Amino acid sequence: MLEVIQVTKNYRSGRGRLKALDQVSFTAAPGQALAVSGRSGSGKTTLLHCIAGLETPDEGQIVCHGKNILRLSESVRQQFLRTDIGIVFQFGNLLSYLTVDDNIAFPLRLGGWSREAVHQRVDVLLQRIGLSHAGRALPHELSGGELQRVAVARAIAQRPRLVLADEPTASLDTATSAELIALLMAFSREENTILLMSTHDPAVMAAADRIVSLADGRVDAITSGDR
Repeated sequence: MLEVIQVTKNYRSGRGRLKALDQVSFTAAPGQALAVSGRSGSGKTTLLHCIAGLETPDEGQIVCHGKNILRLSESVRQQFLRTDIGIVFQFGNLLSYLTVDDNIAFPLRLGGWSREAVHQRVDVLLQRIGLSHAGRALPHELSGGELQRVAVARAIAQRPRLVLADEPTASLDTATSAELIALLMAFSREENTILLMSTHDPAVMAAADRIVSLADGRVDAITSGDR
């Protein structure tokens, strides 16, 4: 279970204080897919960054499977974030100097998996994303859709209990977006993983179980998707 409780995040700039998130609250259960929607500047990416531990909110709690992420010691929190949360960035963010194989294997090696276990898991994931032939390719040799499929495989490699995807279809055409959405949804069901996606894409919102709509950093509505 993911519980986001009264989360508030402020930024300071030369124009004064900006409230990026204002008392945001919602929950998500294992196997559920949620879309976080809203205009640019509504707080979508900030919310995902706070849940991922990339930023620290000023107020509130983020509880993932009974653990308040914000109250963990730094070492325990970093270990928890590495093993229990997977992230898909908007443009993949693959390591350019590593092959597809090694990009997917990277979090597994950090997690202490054996060489044989890493090899088996990478092989399974490459087959699952339809890129068994591309394991030795470098990121610059892939299309945009292929990059995002590899990013998804890397994010779910350690079987995290929560996957965060920040505008995962923003740079893709309609057909490629549909393939990526189907892949994310399938992984969510098969692994019983919570999937939380920030998006402008109506297709992502339609595929989700619920839509958390943000406006000016606040929850404007929580509605059902078509999944």
